[in-house]
Amino acid sequence: MQILLALAVVAVLAVAQTGPAEPVAGVAMRLVAASGGMACVALFAAVSSGVTARGLRRDPGGASRLVARYRRLRRAHVLVWLIVAGSIAWGLDWARIVRFNGRLDGVFLLDETLILLPLILPLVLSWCAFYEVDRYLFGPARGDGAAVMATRREYLGLHVRHYLGLLLAPTLGLLALGDLAGGAAPGWLQGRGAALAAMALPWVLLALFPWILRYVWRTRPLAPGPLRTRLETAAARAGYPVREILVWQTHSLVVNAAVAGFVPPLRYVFLSDGLLDRLTDREVEAVFGHELGHVRHHHLPLRMAAMFVPLSLWLGLAGALPNFATQGDILLGSPSLAMAAPWGLGALAAMGLYVLTFFGFVSRRLETQADLFACRFLGSDNGVGTFVAALEKLAEAQGRRDTRGWQHASVARRVEFLQTAARRPDVELRYDRRVRLLGCAVLGLATLPLIGLLW
Repeated sequence: MQILLALAVVAVLAVAQTGPAEPVAGVAMRLVAASGGMACVALFAAVSSGVTARGLRRDPGGASRLVARYRRLRRAHVLVWLIVAGSIAWGLDWARIVRFNGRLDGVFLLDETLILLPLILPLVLSWCAFYEVDRYLFGPARGDGAAVMATRREYLGLHVRHYLGLLLAPTLGLLALGDLAGGAAPGWLQGRGAALAAMALPWVLLALFPWILRYVWRTRPLAPGPLRTRLETAAARAGYPVREILVWQTHSLVVNAAVAGFVPPLRYVFLSDGLLDRLTDREVEAVFGHELGHVRHHHLPLRMAAMFVPLSLWLGLAGALPNFATQGDILLGSPSLAMAAPWGLGALAAMGLYVLTFFGFVSRRLETQADLFACRFLGSDNGVGTFVAALEKLAEAQGRRDTRGWQHASVARRVEFLQTAARRPDVELRYDRRVRLLGCAVLGLATLPLIGLLW
């Protein structure tokens, strides 16, 4: 969802840069249509959630069927949300309404925030509606079996932080810097200044990302005790120290872990409270080892290289076929919304397809390699069995043992592969060799076009 939301934000902001700098006609009808579209997205979510929640209360035995239908409705909701947001941004000239009819062009961050409103507001309203079903499905259980669940406000706050905060905090920060630079030194963002900013800012954001993540997500350091000592000792033994082990506070709604940071002084491992509630200390150590596996095999820079591949190929194509690249720049930079928007949205759609196919393929291989490392990390004392038990508990909490994610293979498939690798060590050796070759291919695609361009 984060990748899809990021592409949608980029698309809306890109569409906002096209079209004539003048007010639109019929603004009242456009506002009514925009409000109606956003209300339809929220209504779709409310009806889907209400019908499913009522069915779960009436027929708990049919939960699997109702949940399967609910997940199909959630996917349909994403499609409706994207269609409505795109129609408002493009079809209704929403950016021109905000900037020129509303006379907010150049107002510090306010115009950009309102331009993103048709994308963000329906999501927030929909999350409020989806609470009714998620309260039933994902609420952790007390010892007496009664469900314990975050309040609607806590549930909404978690989603806003997890999805919007992580994306909008750096995005709005960059836009704020642009507004400040444009006001203080209007000519600096032209020519060389723009090129320097384009080269430097991604690396600055990349370096600060773990710190941003620590504060956008609601986290606290893992309390001193046997578990923390165990994890710190294991990390030091493996030779991959971390700056801090943080508990991601989600009211036990999220059962997951993550690692962020290229270098030890800015490297954090995040363990959600839901994960700590459900897993034993030994199983938490197994998941912790999985995250260190990403560090051991340099998966973070590999993923960055994989994301850079399309830009690298485009720059290489621009060097080899300058006329083609110039024509593309003319189309994307056209002041005509009808001409520029389809090309820009087509480019973003191609990027989305790339992320879901090749990047997803690479990510799933890296995740499996980290699984193998986690089993070795635990040592010979039934490391595979412990990590498999942790995976099964994660699958039970998420209700998706047989469902593949775009970045992860299904838990069923991961468990089957680990058990096969435990019986046949040659399987793990071959797999590691293939992933190393895949990593070399990714690095080649990310760098060779640029080398050729410089040459």
